Amino acid sequence: MKVFKALVFLAVIALLVTDAIEPILVRLSDENWINSYLQQQGMIGYVYVVLATFVFVLIGGPRQVNGLLYGYLFGALYGLVFAVLVSLVAASVNYWIAHYLLGHWLRAHFFKKINQFHQFCQRKPFYKVLTIRLFPVGSNLLTNVFCGCINIRYVSFITASAIGYIPQTLMFSLMGAGINALNNQLMYLSFVLFGVSMLLTHYLYRDHMKSKLAFLKDDIVNE
Repeated sequence: MKVFKALVFLAVIALLVTDAIEPILVRLSDENWINSYLQQQGMIGYVYVVLATFVFVLIGGPRQVNGLLYGYLFGALYGLVFAVLVSLVAASVNYWIAHYLLGHWLRAHFFKKINQFHQFCQRKPFYKVLTIRLFPVGSNLLTNVFCGCINIRYVSFITASAIGYIPQTLMFSLMGAGINALNNQLMYLSFVLFGVSMLLTHYLYRDHMKSKLAFLKDDIVNE
């Protein structure tokens, strides 16, 4: 009941700020407009930008956009920190909503997809969530919701998410900072980090496939 009341409270707050953040959501990728908006609005403008980026990721928007925007506004390091924190808060809200409110409905309507996701994550869930986060494509929202639905431990979920968010977010934060500072070296470094992220994803996926084959062999022997 406490969780439900908290979610209702958040929903009411969201409705109250909708008019304020709607223009920002429409122009979230327009750095020039955001910069002009912040100069006009001052500190309250920054608050609304943070709320807008939170809502954007919460409803399934690509979190890379946040990395690009925050990198442009605050530089690579602070941009990384803000973008990752916003993504983690949004992921937590998605997770707990699915865990407490939508679990039965999701399992009834998306049984096949959730079952496939459960089969993938049931062994070493931390590494499986980390693999998904490192992979450059896929739905951040569905991962959050499915993890909450199948009751992956929250600590494993949020820790793997925090680590997995860093490479791509840093890449886009560096891109945003590079655009602002016109520093080509930062842009090149962002592409190097993207390659490192892909290598890590490949390694973790190969480890998953090896463990899956070993598990199947054990089943055959036992039969």
